[in-house]
Amino acid sequence: MNSSKKIFVLLILLLVSIPLLALAAPKKHSEVSEEQECADCHTQQQEAWQNGKHGPMGVQCVVCHGSLDTTFFVQPPIERCNGCHADKVADVQKKKSPKLTCASCHDKHTLATKTKTPFHKKGGN
Repeated sequence: MNSSKKIFVLLILLLVSIPLLALAAPKKHSEVSEEQECADCHTQQQEAWQNGKHGPMGVQCVVCHGSLDTTFFVQPPIERCNGCHADKVADVQKKKSPKLTCASCHDKHTLATKTKTPFHKKGGN
């Protein structure tokens, strides 16, 4: 292949890969001021959280979602629950399904179970 064809192929590969890299980049939270609280924009989620099990116990948004700078997660991974719920996380991880998260069976903010027979009562099977 002559050098002009090589350059052409390289340019095409770059043009195709740049948008794919952008899609693969971790999602970041929009810029907010230090005075802003999560509930200023996420009122419904905050109300659901406060009416669930964790809000009344004082568990803050950052426990699951991380901080807004480097550790922010739109969809928190199951490992974020491990600090308090290691036994439940272990049940889920026995299934060895990377798509299975707490939100697979629980509401994202109230944490109410979505299924009639809770997964953990079945021993994670």
